[in-house]
Amino acid sequence: MRKFLFLPTLVALILVGCQKNVLEVPVDCSGVQITLSANIVNTDCGQADGSIEIMVIGGEGPYTYSINGGPLEDAPLFTGLSAGEYAIQVTDKNGCSAVDTALVANKNGLSVTATTQNADCGVANGLLSVAASNGVEPYTYQLDSNPVQQTPEFTVAPGVYQVVVTDAIGCEYNLTQQVFSNTSYQTD
Repeated sequence: MRKFLFLPTLVALILVGCQKNVLEVPVDCSGVQITLSANIVNTDCGQADGSIEIMVIGGEGPYTYSINGGPLEDAPLFTGLSAGEYAIQVTDKNGCSAVDTALVANKNGLSVTATTQNADCGVANGLLSVAASNGVEPYTYQLDSNPVQQTPEFTVAPGVYQVVVTDAIGCEYNLTQQVFSNTSYQTD
C-alpha cells in the first residue's frame, strides 16, 4: 500500500516542479535599416503651433515614437511644438530603433545656433554659447529652468541642456545642446 501512496506523490512532485521554459532569442538589429522622414509644419512667431509627423520605412511595425527622450507614443504625430530642433526616436516591434532630428522653424525667421567648449568631468567649467538672428532685438536667454538672462553664454558641466531664446516680440526658439566632457576612456 505504501508503494501506491508514494508513487502518486512522486508523480505530483514531478508535474508541479516542471515548467515550460520559453527562451526568447534576441533580435539582431545590425541588419535592420529604419529610415525616418518628417512632414513639418512650422510655427507662428512665439506660438507653440508647429507639428512633426514621422514617416517610417523599414523595420517591422507597429512602431513607437518618442520626441526629445519623452515617453513612447503609438502615434507618429507630435503637435503643439515651438520652434526648435527635436530629437526623434522610432522603435519597431522587435526593439530596433532609429534616431534623427527634425527642425521646426519660425515662419517669420528667428533662428539660433550654438557652440560649445567641453567641460572637465563633473566640473561646471564648460561653455555653451548661443547666437540668435532674424528676430527683433533684444533677445533673452534661458537655460533649462534657470532664470532668464540677457547674455547668450552659460558656464556648464557636461550634460544635455535646453536653451530658450526669446526676441522682443515674444518669438521663441528652443534648442537642445549637449556639452561633452574633456575626459575620455581608453580600453586596451
